[in-house]
Amino acid sequence: MQNSTMTEAVEQRSGRQTDEAAEKTKEAILAAALSEFAKYGFEGSSLRNIAKAAGTTHGLIRHHFGSKEDVFYAVVDQSIESYGKNERFLIGQLSNQDLDDPKKLIAIHKELLRNFARISAERPEMMRMLMHEGSKPSERLAYLYKKIEELNDSYHHFFEHLHQKDILPYLDHESCFLFILTNLGLVFGLSEVSSHYVGGDILHERLEAYTERIIKILYPND
Repeated sequence: MQNSTMTEAVEQRSGRQTDEAAEKTKEAILAAALSEFAKYGFEGSSLRNIAKAAGTTHGLIRHHFGSKEDVFYAVVDQSIESYGKNERFLIGQLSNQDLDDPKKLIAIHKELLRNFARISAERPEMMRMLMHEGSKPSERLAYLYKKIEELNDSYHHFFEHLHQKDILPYLDHESCFLFILTNLGLVFGLSEVSSHYVGGDILHERLEAYTERIIKILYPND
């Protein structure tokens, strides 16, 4: 125990961290940065404020990530991955037989929609950050587009199977994605306004009912 305490003290004095401590620090930085960017936008945010919120130092942020732009890109990567992990799982489990079954395709699509809504509601800061960045062209917005398109690759192929079975024939891939982003994403970023109009907390108590209502718009007969 004494040796462990001495090692920790040496690490603190030298600025070094154990692998476990470094990972915890990086997670805290990303969480604080997401909150900061969501509240103030990129231009209004600072690494020093992020460091204070994360309980770390400006120097450690520079050490782990680099510039403020690099922190922003890391937040985007983490946010997009939170959507992509479950999406890839749901689509990846489909067999060739499933892809030929309209009922199975619709069932999986509904789960994809619920997954998108759930993650957007759990972390509405992601959508608030997107609203800040989406108001004008920038390198950061271009990076967001790039990561979203990477995420959409697997969804695009899935959507092609829907169309082959004459499911949602009135929507192309881009229109469908914009519908989902707006109604099952950005609506949670505007949680105060949305909660007012759905008659309750849309992030929690009204989440499921609201999500099913939107799915019913796409699939009124199912």
